[in-house]
Amino acid sequence: MGEGHKVEVKHEWQDGPELLTAKCDGDKAMAELAILEPLLELPEETGTAKREDGSAAKSNRGIFFGKVFTPLYADCSPTSLLIESFITSAENMSFTPNSCFQALYAKKGFDLLFSAYRDGDYYEHHRDVSKLTVLLWLGEKNFEGGDLYLTDFDYTVEYEPNKIFMFPSHYQHEVTKISTDHEGFVRYCASAFIN
Repeated sequence: MGEGHKVEVKHEWQDGPELLTAKCDGDKAMAELAILEPLLELPEETGTAKREDGSAAKSNRGIFFGKVFTPLYADCSPTSLLIESFITSAENMSFTPNSCFQALYAKKGFDLLFSAYRDGDYYEHHRDVSKLTVLLWLGEKNFEGGDLYLTDFDYTVEYEPNKIFMFPSHYQHEVTKISTDHEGFVRYCASAFIN
């Protein structure tokens, strides 16, 4: 999947939450994200969900692409192009009137956030402030945890490199705590928030 490539998007909805999933080649996106790693910001600087006491509900670091790149760059960004290709393939699918993915037909664009996790990092349960959320997982699987847990459904999506998927942003979700012996960041994710 990528520039000019149509992807095979699978629509899952039986026996769990409604999801769209696909496999992709994330090598170019991973190389782009590696360039951004030195610019990563603290959780409080990336629009994080908050606990009742006002503290950040996550411990990972991240950066919005718009803080680093001009909007014109989105036309050549490997990460943006990969996610746009996935979204376009999803838009070409047919959904029932009750599908959460009807929101695709009225999308206005998306914001892109790069996140990286180290040993002990997590993101507590929260809901995103957008219509739909796309996650692109990149890197090696050299850690335990880091799965997406959809708390509303008691449903886990296990971390798998080069997996891209979409779910309704109102689904309450969390990233399980990372455990690894490796130094530095080990779990990489590009998140697109579709408005």
